[in-house]
Amino acid sequence: MDALSPKLPFVPPVEGCSIEHIHHAGPFITKVELRLPNGEPWIWTSRQHRFSGATPSPPSEAGRASDKAAWWLKVGLFARVTWWISACFIVGAACFAIASAAGLAPRFFGDFAGNPVAINLVFFAGSLFFTTAAYLQLLAAINADRIADLAHRRVPRGRFRWLAWRQGDIGWLSAMTQFVGTVLFNVNTFDALLPNLDWLQEDLLIWTPDV
Repeated sequence: MDALSPKLPFVPPVEGCSIEHIHHAGPFITKVELRLPNGEPWIWTSRQHRFSGATPSPPSEAGRASDKAAWWLKVGLFARVTWWISACFIVGAACFAIASAAGLAPRFFGDFAGNPVAINLVFFAGSLFFTTAAYLQLLAAINADRIADLAHRRVPRGRFRWLAWRQGDIGWLSAMTQFVGTVLFNVNTFDALLPNLDWLQEDLLIWTPDV
């Protein structure tokens, strides 16, 4: 297993595991079925690994140490990373729903419906929540091994990273693609707040992000 582990996009739970089957989607590994030394099956999936590790495995002897190491992750962001991602997407979507409704049914929104700057500000605020959620997804993909270790009460391996380049990891690639898209979306919603743009500014600030 030690000779094969560098080919896997994750660190096996314990030494001495054997690979039962590896599932691919093109060049990317999406699922790995392992057999633990004690004979129990252990399954890794790309999506689950980003948020909660893999299917439960016995905690290591270093479980108590992991409670002390990176304790702030257990009570903070990564204690419920999927909750924060969902909450940001919900708030962002709500902002867009409210701003859109004001344009569709202005009689229910009073002066707000007649104020394009206020409406565009709500759109822009919503886009910021989308970008925050997308970055949290990227952060989860980058630190997936640490999240898995904490979920299974093991000492986290490696140091915490805010950014990383892992183009061979399908989880990282999908999260990064969405994050870049939301940043460009921020530009598009912000330029709606800028009046009197000339044709060059419109091409750079509006059409370039769209493309």
